[in-house]
Amino acid sequence: MLTHARYCLWILGNEATLSSSNSIWKKLILDAKKRKCFYNAHEDKDLAQAIAAALMELGQLHILLNADSLLFKNAKWKVYFTTKFQNSMEKIKDTDICREVVSLLTKLSDGWRQSCKDKGVIVHGGACGQLLEKYKVKGQLNLIWSIDVLEENSDYVQVMKIWDVLPVSDIPEFAKRLQIIFHS
Repeated sequence: MLTHARYCLWILGNEATLSSSNSIWKKLILDAKKRKCFYNAHEDKDLAQAIAAALMELGQLHILLNADSLLFKNAKWKVYFTTKFQNSMEKIKDTDICREVVSLLTKLSDGWRQSCKDKGVIVHGGACGQLLEKYKVKGQLNLIWSIDVLEENSDYVQVMKIWDVLPVSDIPEFAKRLQIIFHS
């Protein structure tokens, strides 16, 4: 039941689900759109950040860490998350660290880069000569990522490939594993 709101009423939900319900929710959404009172989280950066913060607090990182999430869908760079990165993020229980990683990823996908003195580059040999960048994250962790070029619908697209978030001590072993991947 809805009451008469004196100043404002916010309804948060999935538009497609509420609209297809053929109930009062559908009428409310149509009315809000008609009066230009309907806001989409994918189009409102502040609303997207608030939703992202709530999802992090609830431990729902899997919703945020995919290329179609509200944080990365409209970013300047396409973003690809490896399974290894997603598994590493699930193991991090400190919400401040998770928040910092997601914030860093959001800034990177919008084109921001750290100054040369603050970042590190890992170069490992082989046929591809892949360059990996590492950015420090709170504590002893490092975000490892690279730029890749993928063919998509007969066009080439630059993609940020997010490899992992791991301690400095694990980077040499990580580089060896990548060497094996790129040589196969």
